[in-house]
Amino acid sequence: MKFRKFEAVNKNEDASDAVTLVRRAGSVLGAGALAILAVGVVGVYAFIGGSSIPKADSVKGTAAVKTVSAADTSSAEETQTSVSQAAETWKKAGIEEYDLVIETVKATETAKSKTAAKSAKTAEKTAKTTENTSAKTEAVTTAAATAVTEQVTTEAEKQEAPAAEEVKPCAAVTMYTNDKVNMRKGPTLDDDIITILSENTEITVTGYTSDWYRIKADGKTGYCMKRYADESKPETPAADVISYTDDEFDMLCYVLQGEVGDCSEESKIAVANVIINRVKSSAFPDSISGVLTQADQFTAIYNYYNGYNTPSENTIECARRALGGEDNSNGAIYYYAPQYCSGSTAAWFETLTFCLEVDGQRYFK
Repeated sequence: MKFRKFEAVNKNEDASDAVTLVRRAGSVLGAGALAILAVGVVGVYAFIGGSSIPKADSVKGTAAVKTVSAADTSSAEETQTSVSQAAETWKKAGIEEYDLVIETVKATETAKSKTAAKSAKTAEKTAKTTENTSAKTEAVTTAAATAVTEQVTTEAEKQEAPAAEEVKPCAAVTMYTNDKVNMRKGPTLDDDIITILSENTEITVTGYTSDWYRIKADGKTGYCMKRYADESKPETPAADVISYTDDEFDMLCYVLQGEVGDCSEESKIAVANVIINRVKSSAFPDSISGVLTQADQFTAIYNYYNGYNTPSENTIECARRALGGEDNSNGAIYYYAPQYCSGSTAAWFETLTFCLEVDGQRYFK
């Protein structure tokens, strides 16, 4: 062991100096360090020949020590207990043993601090893991509950869904579409569309529900909504009216009488519309007189000039109807009678677009 020499000092002065040292150290190091330094001073004092150790209550300035906070006092008490156990040994031991004990105490406190910190981190990690697990469990539980709810709702809706309305049969009735309408496979808007019927399409109704008709049209059977069908055929919009004079009206009547005077009204209206369609076409003159007097077209115009083959009342009425917009020609601007025409003339007509045939005459455009 190593020994250090100290000069003898008065015991009371030593005690005063020791207290001063303790007070300074306590202000910096805290209650724990203060206890260690106090023990060190006592040890030194005993080593240099002191026979008594001053008590804490007799040391001047103990009020400063007593003002330590409750938390620091608890820590100081634990440290004081450890150091007190070694105090008796220091009276007989040297400086090396003192240093060894101090290091042991410090190592013990450090180990406690590390253990506490590790425990805190472990607890925090465990808490986070528990929280995440709880959140996942709650999410899975919620998803499962939602799926069950949706399934139950769907089944309930199926059970509460009203059955399709029964289609009641009826005697066949002819009706007409009043607008474009979808023909569907069944009497609901969810059924597939078979075809789209145009306005004024003739349909045959064979059954019905509160909102739908079962119909036949264009060779197909399906359903359409009632509001798109009427019993009466909508009026055909009036054709574009052409202007004409009284003389031109008389000319038209004479030509009709000469061309189809002995035929049906349908033939008279068709021929009248061929003349009207030519007036409208840019390929022909733009007036009735111009069309009727065009060379090699309507030879019956000569009856007008010589007063031959006077028009009948029925012919005159058909002329008025045609000029008023009645049209069955499908846009025809040519016609011929096969019994009077053959060969190259008939072949030329047949190269055109066919429109209709009435009383043995064929019409083209």
